[in-house]
Amino acid sequence: MVFLSAKNTCQEWLYFGIATLLLGLFSLKGIFTTKPHEVTVLMMFGEYKGTVKDQGLRWANPLYSHHKVELKHTTSDVNFQIKDIDNNSVDVSVMIKWSIEDSYLALFSKDNHNS
Repeated sequence: MVFLSAKNTCQEWLYFGIATLLLGLFSLKGIFTTKPHEVTVLMMFGEYKGTVKDQGLRWANPLYSHHKVELKHTTSDVNFQIKDIDNNSVDVSVMIKWSIEDSYLALFSKDNHNS
């Protein structure tokens, strides 16, 4: 038969409280925010785990790393000069408007989507 003394009970509650506090502080690492026109890519140890598209305050597994990708529309101006058949010079100006649709490919492709 096991007898519990008051000293052992207090010590057990102290250990339980410290363990709960440490676990609570560790779980706070999983809190992140997602802004409008932004997604968060979640990875665990270098492996893709998912994408969070909802805005606001979110929580994920504290072991996940969070990578933000902006989905805003981007415009690029391209100007160049060409010559037609009669050797006349023609100035051409093009405005390209694009946005990211697949955050996984934007984050892991070799091309830099920010340039």
